[in-house]
Amino acid sequence: MQTTLFIISVVLLINTLFLLFKYCYALRLIKNRRTTSHNSYKNRFILLCPVYHEEINILRFYNQLKKLKYPTNKYDIYFITTEREKLTPAVGKNTIEILDALKMPNNFHIIHYPYTQGYKAEQLNYAYKNIIRNYKNIDSIFFALLDADSDVPQNYLHNINDQIVPNIQVYQQPVAWLRNFDQLSNFSLVKSFPLLQTYFSIAYEIPMIEQLFNHIRIRHFIGNGITIRGSVLKKFNGFPSLIEDTRFGRLCSFANISSRIIPYFGNVDSAPRLTILIKQLSVWFFGTSLFIKDYKSMKAIGVKHITYKNLAFIIYAIFKTFRWLNEGLAHLIIIIIALWANDTTILSIIICSLLLRTIIPSIMIVAYTNKIHIAKINILSAIIPIFLSPILYMIDWLGTYLGLMKIILYKLCGRITLYKTERS
Repeated sequence: MQTTLFIISVVLLINTLFLLFKYCYALRLIKNRRTTSHNSYKNRFILLCPVYHEEINILRFYNQLKKLKYPTNKYDIYFITTEREKLTPAVGKNTIEILDALKMPNNFHIIHYPYTQGYKAEQLNYAYKNIIRNYKNIDSIFFALLDADSDVPQNYLHNINDQIVPNIQVYQQPVAWLRNFDQLSNFSLVKSFPLLQTYFSIAYEIPMIEQLFNHIRIRHFIGNGITIRGSVLKKFNGFPSLIEDTRFGRLCSFANISSRIIPYFGNVDSAPRLTILIKQLSVWFFGTSLFIKDYKSMKAIGVKHITYKNLAFIIYAIFKTFRWLNEGLAHLIIIIIALWANDTTILSIIICSLLLRTIIPSIMIVAYTNKIHIAKINILSAIIPIFLSPILYMIDWLGTYLGLMKIILYKLCGRITLYKTERS
């Protein structure tokens, strides 16, 4: 048993070191990419903005969108409200009432999803199918998704437009989870999450989206900050159901659709409480676990033959899901066993892996946020979250195993509950 634990500990350490290498590589890629503009032509954009119970953020978000510096005849913005919002009354005016009271520019629109059933993906599909009726051809139009909890810089569309090239179909803005960092309690475990998740976004998601290092790594995208060429959405007949971003990334992998990183970070809110974070992790894991459903959908998107590469994608997806489910838990279990057995070798290796996966990356994020185009973090407010990050990492299985329960219930009896992340 000790030999097995030793091997697992070494593998975890090697994976952690590789993640650190990818973090450094991704930051360099971002820095180099910012110096390159590929496009002087002004592409046309349609911004899709789902705004379910966004009373806290909607006015700030709306005012930022009004300040976009891009030709107004080259973009339209659609706020997507939903009838479901009326089921849970807000304190004061709800999002629908706030938007209805605004005098919007001509290129700002509201589309109301008239059903109480369905989630963000269904709301996006409803809006998409209504919008495309107004266009003879959407192939060269770019559809961009933005959440109301994100900051939108004035040059947002310029940054995307500058990176568009003919052979790339999907563009993803990487996400930092630091917008409400200073508002979170310094003594709460949940304040460690923005640091760990921002590190993951850089070290894992950027190389994955750019298809670096491993060409059989199945992709996922992030709903906030993704921009999609209209021809791809037409090919897929809109967005996948239930979880639009994770599933869309897998379909792009199967269909060999190319993707590229936009070298500027979106800055979004993180969950304000541990219970909300656990629910959020469960939804993310649920989306990750639908890879067999996506595999069965290949014929619908024009992939008629099962290739060895697509089989490799599925095998990797199974491995990735298992790793995410158990990686933090494995560190915790091995530490407990090593302490019980008084095995200093295994304990040293697994502690080293844990520190390099949590505390060191958290320090790096705090130190280098200015290099990823985000306001600096107050170092004093980050000290306690940095040292609490190993604990949060080792208990994140609470969220992933809740997600596993969701996928089991969904498979057995079709039941599904996807939580809306509450805002701070």
